[in-house]
Formats: sequence, structure tokens, C-alpha cells
Amino acid sequence: MPHTYSNLISKYKADAKLLHKLAKNGDIEAKRRVSKYFDYQSLTLQSAQLIIARELGLKSWRELVDRQHQYQDTTEYLRRVFEEQTPEVLQGSVRIRRAARVPGVRSKIAVSAIDPNINPVGACVGHGAERVRAISKILNGEHIDIVLWSSSLKQFVANAFAPAKLELLEIDSNQLVTVSIHKSQLELATGKNEVISTLVSNLCHCELVVEPV
Repeated sequence: MPHTYSNLISKYKADAKLLHKLAKNGDIEAKRRVSKYFDYQSLTLQSAQLIIARELGLKSWRELVDRQHQYQDTTEYLRRVFEEQTPEVLQGSVRIRRAARVPGVRSKIAVSAIDPNINPVGACVGHGAERVRAISKILNGEHIDIVLWSSSLKQFVANAFAPAKLELLEIDSNQLVTVSIHKSQLELATGKNEVISTLVSNLCHCELVVEPV
């Protein structure tokens, strides 16, 4: 099932536990990740949790937990900030259709325009990205992705993954979305600890499977 904000902490705990196990078993990639912060031979589970937090750009595991609990359901706050910084949103000519967040780390917000002559993504980004930078600053450096809304789930998912290039995107009869991505594009598409793919799943309200090719 798609990750939700309420179970992200459980996911991150599982990620830390897996990192700890792999590093102890000598996995090369796990050892590389650990060695940026600790001696992998003396790695503890608590240290692995700290590494997960650091990879998300946070200073401590406690900061990660506190932020998730404090901002568990704050997409409405994100919407209000966009209204303050984007006149077209405040006036209603640009609509925020959906939003998804991992607070303090990354957000994705889907927009559309009432007027076909308005570029909704461009309006939210602003000239020289001044608007989206101002919003990011208000949100303590949170990375903001502006996504063009589409009523087509297939197109919407593709938009939400941009700029990553998808090799194949299929939707089955149960609305399970399977995305095939070249290995060279995988980190761009999923992000560290799958933050980006989690946001895509939440933004598009779909169950998502990412397959490297």
C-alpha cells in the first residue's frame, strides 16, 4: 500500500534496521552509506537511525520523529503559504488540486489553471524561481516540486515523477501503477529512502510499484 504520513516513522525504522543488518553482513552499498558517518564495524541500530535522518537532511532521529508528529497532516499549511506567495492561487485563476509532504524534507503540489492562457506551474515557480524559493525558505528549506495536474492518472503520475524519465508506465484493472525506470534514473525518480516515490504515491492517490530496468 502507499506510504502515508502516519506510517512513515515505521518505514524509516525498518529502513534503519535493514541498513544495520546489511552493513553488519558486509553489503558494499550499505557500508558505503554508513562510512560517511560512522565506522560500520561499530554500527548500532541507533546510529543507523541517525544515518537515515542525516540522509533526509536532518540533524537527528529525534528531529525526524518530532517533525513527522508536529506536521503529520499539514498540506493545508502548504496551501496557505502558496496563497500568500502566489497571487494567481489567491485569486483562484490557479488551483491547487492536491499536495503531499514529508515535512522539512520535500513536498509535491499539483496545480491547474482556470484560464488556458496561464501556465500554472510557471505561476507558482515565479520569475527566476523567486516564488518557490520564498516558499521553501518559509518551510525551512523544504524542497518543493510543482506538478502539472492531469485528470489522466497515467499522465499525472508521469508528471509527478518529472524530471525523471520513465521507460514504461502501466496501470492494471485494480489501479495498481507499475513504473519501469532505467537504473541511471532510479535515484532521481525515487529519492533517498524512497521519499520522492512515496510523495508521488500520496499525491496521485495510487498504489505504486517502481521497477528498475
